[in-house]
Amino acid sequence: MLEDKDRYIIAFEDIPRERAHMPELPAGERVKNFEEIEQGFTSEQAQEEAQRCLSCRRCLGCKLCLAACEKDAIVFDQVDETLELEVDSIIITPGSIQPCDQPDQRFGYGNSLNVLTDLEFECMLHLEGPYGGLILRPSDGEIPNKIAFIYSDEKNSNRNGLSLLLKEAAAAGKKIEGSELWLFSSHPAAKMDGYKSFLEQIAQLTCKSTVPESVVELEDGRTLVVEYMEEGEKRIERFQMIVIATQRKLSDSIKALDDQLGLKLAQHVNPSEESDPVQTERESVSVAGGIATR
Repeated sequence: MLEDKDRYIIAFEDIPRERAHMPELPAGERVKNFEEIEQGFTSEQAQEEAQRCLSCRRCLGCKLCLAACEKDAIVFDQVDETLELEVDSIIITPGSIQPCDQPDQRFGYGNSLNVLTDLEFECMLHLEGPYGGLILRPSDGEIPNKIAFIYSDEKNSNRNGLSLLLKEAAAAGKKIEGSELWLFSSHPAAKMDGYKSFLEQIAQLTCKSTVPESVVELEDGRTLVVEYMEEGEKRIERFQMIVIATQRKLSDSIKALDDQLGLKLAQHVNPSEESDPVQTERESVSVAGGIATR
């Protein structure tokens, strides 16, 4: 039996006392590449490390875990308590969830590899994503020069979705030199001033205040034909990739908080500057970050 911090610890023979060291790429090799530094445990090392951990099977009140916890994070006599705090203001940063239903089938999602949702395109833009930050056409790995972004929300209730889509369009314009970008939007052109900060970043953007009636992929598997109405006439345009804005909703926890405090979060959307807190119906209570409607 060992003594640690004035507590007695049973020395289990089947549990090693030293933590296994994570294998790492040598410093001399790290500077030459972008490989992962931590190499991970082998199957044998992982099993040995798992056996090292305390395995009480059931709590006997021996407080062995308390003795082994260096951070003193275990409090056996802790009970629930209610705290009352006085603050000058509250800023809520709500989370969002992605609904399970797929985008409108008329936009070709699911029928063509080159039709992506905004979330999938966001992963493509990310440096640590599957494409390493490169914008590549999924069907053949080529760089698309002409991309359409579709924002369809006839009730205009998810305005934050348009700002996110414009951000992605701006990122695409910077990554693909000489690219041709289009925006098909149900948002009225007269109300686009709120997105001026995004639009100024996309010099090569063509905006259409209409939503495509159909998207059809040609047999070559690379060309997407978009059919839309403009000024009462049917028009056709061809693209190499399409990105569709998806509907985001308030998370269940934020909905519950919204109902409890009467904040009416869905009404407080700042489409142009998401980082600026927006005042809610409650005095001194603001909301920051992207908000989408219920």
